[in-house]
Amino acid sequence: MRWPNLFDDLEAQFAAEHGLERAAVDAERARAARARQTLLERVAQFVRDAGDEATVNVTARGVPMSLRVLDVGLDWISGEEQGSGGSALGGHRGMAIVSASAIDAIEFLDPASARPVPGEASPVIRRLGIVSPLRELARRRRTVLVRAVTLERVGTIDAVGSDYLELAVHEPGVPPRSAAVRQRLLVPVAQLVVVRG
Repeated sequence: MRWPNLFDDLEAQFAAEHGLERAAVDAERARAARARQTLLERVAQFVRDAGDEATVNVTARGVPMSLRVLDVGLDWISGEEQGSGGSALGGHRGMAIVSASAIDAIEFLDPASARPVPGEASPVIRRLGIVSPLRELARRRRTVLVRAVTLERVGTIDAVGSDYLELAVHEPGVPPRSAAVRQRLLVPVAQLVVVRG
């Protein structure tokens, strides 16, 4: 055997072993990063990768809906409802804010863009809690459908506290004036499933 061949063989063997070790380390880092990723971080990653067409099927407390996801917050996702079917707000689909604590499952509708990128860090999600978009709905005085764990009502959000919303219940399409308001409800944010508007 010639010495140069021996050294070439040893060098190739070392490179192959180093490559295997590197691949194992990279795979372990990817698994560790995935283990730290939250549900909403995973949804935010999908939205970033899929872009404007990031559509998911969400089931929240047994209520199915198809959403084109527009925003992911600290404890909520929001989007534009897709598909046919009417709602209690006059038969149209609009915006929906879904509480993360109510989500049963999320199905990515484009499996190709839903594949995680190995080793990639979790994306930054908006650090606004669900009360932030609810306060915006209250400010805009939009008629909404509020679905909580055990109730569903149509009305206008009058105020949002740190852990509740106050809903003036009235018929859809009717301004929330005193005579039209049938009841006022305080709904704990922890009980919210979805707010549609």
